[in-house]
Amino acid sequence: MRTSITNTKKGFTLIELLVAVALFTVVMVVSVAAILSIIGGNRKSQAINGVVNNLNFAIESMVRDMKTGFLYKCPDNNGDYPGEGWPIGQSTANLCPSPDNPVRTVAFFSTLSGTPEAVEYHFQPAGGVQAYGVIRKKTVVNGTTRVEDITSPDINIKEVRMYVNSPLPASQKINANEKSQPSIFLIISGDARISDTETSRFGLQTFISQRILNL
Repeated sequence: MRTSITNTKKGFTLIELLVAVALFTVVMVVSVAAILSIIGGNRKSQAINGVVNNLNFAIESMVRDMKTGFLYKCPDNNGDYPGEGWPIGQSTANLCPSPDNPVRTVAFFSTLSGTPEAVEYHFQPAGGVQAYGVIRKKTVVNGTTRVEDITSPDINIKEVRMYVNSPLPASQKINANEKSQPSIFLIISGDARISDTETSRFGLQTFISQRILNL
């Protein structure tokens, strides 16, 4: 008597293997793309936070300086302060003439250090070898004028408008009804660089009232 033994073991066919490999490849491609997108989004978020923090620090220090200062002055069209030059003096010369006309530069006496010190903030737009606009601070340190950028190269300041209300000190006004508090309405706009190919537009405005009462 002959006995026949049938092999019941089964395996994957070539087509099944090809389909499985193709599905695995598709899943891996989608997963890698999602991971790269998350990493890119995280890097972009970190870049935005860094730029925003730098801008906030620069503007807050500028606003605090202006708020605690006094005798807001504006230069002429040549950037000079007629009759006093730089550093400015503690007189009423060159007070900003009208709060209706915006200016790019304002000088005053800062009191942050405890003693009045001449300070100037100036908007320098992009041009020439400088490819980005900046806000510059001018001070006098040990008798020497020092100029420094308070905004970083990652921030391209495109516009700065300051509407400065700079009335006479109250002690020099004859009519009490003419007394008003010195103030600055500040508008800044520009682009923040997120990467080599991507920027983010920003704009901000704030009202600064002199902390020292002009009564």
